[in-house]
This record gives sequence, C-alpha cells and structure tokens, in this order.
Amino acid sequence: MSPADEDPTDPQSADAAGDGSGGQTCRPDSAAHARSEVEFALHPLLCAPDAHFRAAHQGGVDDALLVASELTSDALTRSGPGSSCEFTCALGRYEVTISVTGPCESAAWPHLLVSPLGQPPVAGRLAELRRRIVRRIARVQITWRADGERTITATVPLTGPAT
Repeated sequence: MSPADEDPTDPQSADAAGDGSGGQTCRPDSAAHARSEVEFALHPLLCAPDAHFRAAHQGGVDDALLVASELTSDALTRSGPGSSCEFTCALGRYEVTISVTGPCESAAWPHLLVSPLGQPPVAGRLAELRRRIVRRIARVQITWRADGERTITATVPLTGPAT
C-alpha cells in the first residue's frame, strides 16, 4: 500500500479531543494562532516520508490555511474586544474540516451561499471578496445555535496525488 492510499491520520489518535469531532478545539486570539492550529492538525500529512505525496497535497494545505485565517478573522472582528471564538480543525482522509463558532451579528455568510459566484463583489467590500474566495475553495455550512452564536464549518478538499 502506498502512502497515497493510506489515511494520513493515526486511527488511535484521530479523536484527540475525545468529543467525536476528530480534532482539537482551541480559542485563537488571532488568525496566526488559527493557522498554527491547522499546521498542527496537518502535521501527519506535512511530515509524510513520500515527497510526491506531500507535494500533491500542498494545494489543499495552503487552502486550509487561508480558510482558517479568513474564518477566524471574521469571527474575531465580529466578536468585539474581549470576546473570542472557538476553533476546531480535523484532518480526514480526503479533506480538512475547519469549524469556527462565534457571535453572529449579520447575515453576510448566508447571502453568499445562494448568490452566484460569477458576480463581482461590490467595490470596496474586501470582506465580501474574502468570503467569496472561501466559498470557492471550500464547502461551507452555517449552523445557528440557540445561544445566538453561529458555527461556520468549511470542508477543504485535499488534492490527491497525481497518478
């Protein structure tokens, strides 16, 4: 069996959080902190002995880092001073799942779930452009919680090795 056919996670430690999510949960104070959590979750993939395997998945790793950064920045911006968000990242066999839970004060993300991606964002709306980028590279699901917060879960595919 080649490294490309194996699950990059160790089944004995896949659920390190112990909550069934398959990932560690933290409260990042910055986008950089969230990116470091993604790098930690992707460590088995990044350290694979097969250079071809690592190179084939680099696009997915880069996409996951971008998604983590954008979702965390958005949540921290909306939460205001002294607040935080909850961040979870889990490595699966063919994808990386990133979840960010934080305050929900606007309906910016749901609007993008139904709008056509081909339309250019309104000038001066950098946040909308960033959301569109995330929407293009990940499957996004939003869940509203009873406590007034929302969880945005983005599933980023890992690029498979070339055959």
